[in-house]
Amino acid sequence: TDEAITIIAPKAIPAGQTVEVKVHIKVPEDAKGNYNGAIDLGISDLSVRDEWADMVNLQFGVWKQPSEPFVKSFTTDDASPVTIEVSSNLLNGLLGYIGYPGTTSSSAKTPSFAVDLNGPANEPISLKKTKTLIKGGVSLGGMGQMYPPWESESEGIYNEMGVQYVETFTANVPAGDSKLSILPRNTQGFEYTITIGE
Repeated sequence: TDEAITIIAPKAIPAGQTVEVKVHIKVPEDAKGNYNGAIDLGISDLSVRDEWADMVNLQFGVWKQPSEPFVKSFTTDDASPVTIEVSSNLLNGLLGYIGYPGTTSSSAKTPSFAVDLNGPANEPISLKKTKTLIKGGVSLGGMGQMYPPWESESEGIYNEMGVQYVETFTANVPAGDSKLSILPRNTQGFEYTITIGE
């Protein structure tokens, strides 16, 4: 709500001057959901026709790490080798690259997954982590970015849009119903693939 936001700024800013404006947000422990608002800069200029041109948009979201895993059941007709692939969401990095609110952070941590597998009698099935894949997307001046000709051969032209982490596990699964549990960390979305058989 608006009551959670405190703005510290001078009442008036002379033309051509630069000042520091502080925005403090007090987030309650039980906060959830999103906040959308704007700070009206109070610019008195008849040449500004767009009513939003003298405002700074504010968009905040409260997100917490899940404490319970995602569970997916699957059935094997016969005892079979199973390959499980879990990957973080590359789309989140792409949205952050183009400036979509709430999708990027300079202190972002590496995504990871706690993966467990249980058989028909709810017995634990041993999983072997066989591979970790780091997949990235790089822009060479797209997405509206333009570079002068003399920078076309420089390292500055490369912009990493996002990184995706993929972990692969294998197991021998008995016939019947099995349950796959995935508890993600440091990602707001993930994908999974269950391959039954070789």
